Amino acid sequence: MRSPAAIFLSILLLAPAVSRASGGGSSGAEFLRVAMGARPAALGENFTGLADDVNAATWNPAGLGQLKGMQFSAMHLKYVEDINFEYLAASMPFGEWGSLAVSGAYMSIPPFDSTGTGGTKGSASDAVAALSWGGSFGPLSPDTPEFKDVYYGLSGKMIYRSLGGYSPTGGAVQNFTAVAGAVDIGAFWAYTPALTFGAVVQNIGSTITFLGDESDALPFAVRAGVAWKGYDEDWLRATLLADAVKPYDPDGGNPGSAWGGVGAEFLVVRMLSLRAGFRKGPGGNSAVVGAGIIIGPVSADYAFTPMAGFDATHRMSLTVKLGAPEARLLPATAKITAKAMP
Repeated sequence: MRSPAAIFLSILLLAPAVSRASGGGSSGAEFLRVAMGARPAALGENFTGLADDVNAATWNPAGLGQLKGMQFSAMHLKYVEDINFEYLAASMPFGEWGSLAVSGAYMSIPPFDSTGTGGTKGSASDAVAALSWGGSFGPLSPDTPEFKDVYYGLSGKMIYRSLGGYSPTGGAVQNFTAVAGAVDIGAFWAYTPALTFGAVVQNIGSTITFLGDESDALPFAVRAGVAWKGYDEDWLRATLLADAVKPYDPDGGNPGSAWGGVGAEFLVVRMLSLRAGFRKGPGGNSAVVGAGIIIGPVSADYAFTPMAGFDATHRMSLTVKLGAPEARLLPATAKITAKAMP
């Protein structure tokens, strides 16, 4: 490894090999595809190459290595068909080494008509808990200063699903649960303060099984993204983003074709964020918008996401950032002269 680019590309090139070995797909635990965090959702789910807040724990854990202070975020999503989705994440920095994060999500589904004939209402819920780490290669190679701008990340997940309410005629109500484990592996490269790249392999893990002879693969995917802070002044910061996603599905539930999108964020006078994004995915084209208000260390964010065939969804997040102030680009200094000292 002779350059930061070599490290970043080496991690990225491992993705196809891992995908063939993992057997990942998109038939089981589809709730893991729900965009977590109102800010990433409002950017059209194009966040892999930015990953600059605590939401990196679920989008690209390598991005946690850039965080300088403690962060906490909570999201509520009013999903389709009266489904509620809750998400929490918190991160803690450990100096130059990186940041540790914990996160979790819970989706509750209202009672529904079950397939049994006993008249019992069905019930279902999904949950995931994760422990994530993102760190810089700099402390691992102190003689190579440029490595401090390349980050690695790892998330370990525990996935839980429940399904109940089936009541055959004359029989007792039956409930089923399923548990699976998975990991995410991420990479992040700050090529310049204004231009960053990210890549992540998501949901490498076992199949999830409700019955002994029925199992589904997890929604395995490889993501790559880029972010460009094209303008950064006190009154306006403009950031452009783009992501590409490649799912792998041996179960045949998804055609497996790649998709992607673009997003933009405009931070006005360091208080008002305006966001928009576009994603071309398996569910068709989707354009989203959102906004955020920043007051001191607290930001409140909102995302409006239309969904084909359903009502639009609404995400609301509250994020608290403590500790070191957010880094920003400084304007170039002109007309500098130098004089030799005696």
